[in-house]
Order: sequence, then structure tokens, then C-alpha cells
Amino acid sequence: MKIIKGIAVFVFFGVFLSACFNPPEFSVTPSIEFEGKQFVRGKSASDADTLIISLNFKDGDGDLGLEGTQIDSPFHANYFYLADNGVKTRIITFPADIADESGVQSISILDIPAGATGKLVNASTRKQTGDTSFPVYQDPFTCTAYVRDSVYVLERDLGYLDMSKLIRTINTQPKIYVFRDTLYYETNPLHYNIDVEFLVKQADNSFQVYDIKKELCNNGLSGDGFFGRFPVLSDSENPLEGVLTYKMNSAGFRFIFGSKRLKLRIRIRDRALHESNTITTDEFGLND
Repeated sequence: MKIIKGIAVFVFFGVFLSACFNPPEFSVTPSIEFEGKQFVRGKSASDADTLIISLNFKDGDGDLGLEGTQIDSPFHANYFYLADNGVKTRIITFPADIADESGVQSISILDIPAGATGKLVNASTRKQTGDTSFPVYQDPFTCTAYVRDSVYVLERDLGYLDMSKLIRTINTQPKIYVFRDTLYYETNPLHYNIDVEFLVKQADNSFQVYDIKKELCNNGLSGDGFFGRFPVLSDSENPLEGVLTYKMNSAGFRFIFGSKRLKLRIRIRDRALHESNTITTDEFGLND
């Protein structure tokens, strides 16, 4: 538990760029090649270790990178659902800045389409309605299916929620209502622009994906492993090529993987949602 918790606390991502601005002809779909990796041990047992990967990249129109503030569709974080007698409506959120007694803050408001019917799916939906299309809620819950969080709702949409979960009202114009509930959700993969999966060698010499998100959830934590974002690399539409360096910090690398043999599977995505080729590294170990 202690090591797994360290992953959630200490994971962060960093990017550095070196690029040349000659006018080559590149596809608008980015391409990547593996350049190298480095494992750096923390200075003490309590410090996070760092796994650094470097990728050669090319992109024809330079639209690589996402800022942290880009959480509007299609870069929103999660999908939620309404359910009504077997009819499901997938809903997302939209960003807004509000000012209240605590100052200005950025929030995400449920974006429920006009005419939708049903109730927001929460931990009680399956039991109350008999709808077996959603996973069973477990206590303690697994955050691969349910997340306990605050959601922000406009007054027009109050009928879609369980009013017993209302915790406060924000007196903006229009008013915003804050609910605290355990909701069914699905992660939006487009929220990230770099995907890194760890593959672990098995006894039969095959490699299987290590589901770090599931492991975090099983220990009462949340996170999407080492999927993340790198920032905008250029403000022009010119072709780009260079080296992208991506840092993954974790207090759990050696505890989880130890002397295991690993591979990494990596791809990136541009703002037009073009996905690069997927590369898989050669086999390696942290002690190599």
C-alpha cells in the first residue's frame, strides 16, 4: 500500500524539446521513433525514482501539445451517463471560471443535452433499477468504474441528479449547484496526448500489459498510470521535428517491477486527434 500510494503522490511529467525548423515534407499525422531511456534512482529510499524516455518525432503541421487548461471537448477528462429504462445517454462536462467567496476557480459543469431523460448513473443505479449494463458497485469501490467526486450542475439540470447528494449552492448567474456522489464514469483517452504502457515478461516469455490504473484503484487511489500530457511545442503551423523527453517519477518502480523484464509501448497524439505510430521498446530491466 505504501509504495502504491507513492505512485499516486509522486507521479508527474516533464517535457523538453530540441527541434530544427527546416522546411521538410512531413505527414500531418505525427510519427515517432524510440531514441533512448534512462532510469535514475532517487537519492534516498524515500525519494521517487525517475524513468526518462526520449522520442524522435516528426509532424507536418506542428500541432503537438496540450496545455493543462485545455479541458473542453474533445479533451475533457471523463464521460458520465444518464440511464432511463435501458436507454443510455453519455454526457461530458464543459469548463467554466466562477467567482465565489473563495475567489476565482476553474470548474467543469455537466453538459446534459436538451431533451435527455433519466438519472445520472451512480453507485445505487443498478440496485434501484435492475439495469445490469453497468458494473456492480463495490465497497470499497474500484475507481476503474466509479469515482467519488463533486460535480457541478446548472439549475435547469437538477432533475437528473439525486437531490440528497446536494452539498452547496454557488450564487453565480446562473446559479451552480454542487453535488457529492459516487458516479459511474469512463476515462476519455483523448484527454492525454502521450500514452505509455508497461509490459511485463511472463514465465512463457510473452509480455502482458501491467494495469497500473487498476492497481492504484485496488488500493483506494486514483490515476491513469503514465498516460499524460506534454505542453504545446510550437505556436506555428510549420513542420516540426525534434526530440521529446518524457519523465515518469514514481516511488514504486523498484517495488513493483524489481528485477522483472519490461517493455514500453508508446504513442502520441496531436490536437487534431491524429495518432502516431505505436512503438514498442526492446526488452530491458531497471537494473540494466
